[in-house]
Amino acid sequence: LRNMYYSLGQQVMRQDPKYFAIYCALRPDQNTNLVSYPYYAKYAHEGDNTFFRHIDLNIRDLASSGRGANMIQGTVSLDDESPDDCTMILPGMHRHVKEWEEALTTRGLSTGALVHRIQDSMFTPDDEKRFGTKWTPQPCQRGQVRVTLPHLPHGAYGPAKGSRRTMLPWFCGLQKDLETLE
Repeated sequence: LRNMYYSLGQQVMRQDPKYFAIYCALRPDQNTNLVSYPYYAKYAHEGDNTFFRHIDLNIRDLASSGRGANMIQGTVSLDDESPDDCTMILPGMHRHVKEWEEALTTRGLSTGALVHRIQDSMFTPDDEKRFGTKWTPQPCQRGQVRVTLPHLPHGAYGPAKGSRRTMLPWFCGLQKDLETLE
């Protein structure tokens, strides 16, 4: 997996008023005091190891205090994706975080990690039935935007079946003091 460094294209995305408005409208707290920080872009070539599954927040903190519940994250696709070479999510799983954290604790799999890599033992076939969801492809076409919650488990198929370029123009909310990030 090759990374593109912060570029003119990423700066243009972050200055797009429609993208910013979408971000504000989709945030659960509707916070409009947002800042963007430089973040990498992804450029995968055929054969690159792109497989991953994770959740971008500490599940234990989210379940106990709601920390991070108002954040969202987005990507812009620069290529047409196919259902077998795209981002995958566990639709609706963000509604079951507390119950899932209890199950992970029972299994001895709960950690204080800021990002949780989701192994097969963390989301089992029994969990699919219990929570009524399974890993589902979310292909985007060139120029489309995907916006999700960071506490929605997500990942990507791999190895890459072709070129797949995505940029990640994320905005973080400022707290009421206008100094502290969420």
